[in-house]
Amino acid sequence: MDELTAHGCERIFQDQVSGTSRARTGLVEMMQFVRDGDTIVVSRLDRFARLLTDLFQLLDELSRKGIALSVRPPKHRHQQ
Repeated sequence: MDELTAHGCERIFQDQVSGTSRARTGLVEMMQFVRDGDTIVVSRLDRFARLLTDLFQLLDELSRKGIALSVRPPKHRHQQ
């Protein structure tokens, strides 16, 4: 979550249950909260949607609402 805060996220939603369900509390709250012009920032795409069908449905819903999605690139660990 520090990464999201450092990226400038004003509000952070999170879930404690499997990403395979669209009935996740954090996802439902976020989708009700966001407005036209907002950008949703996720640290990993597989945390946002586990199934491609769900991803496509969510992206369609975001597009209709005028909301952008940003997936943060993974931090690479320095190998020694």
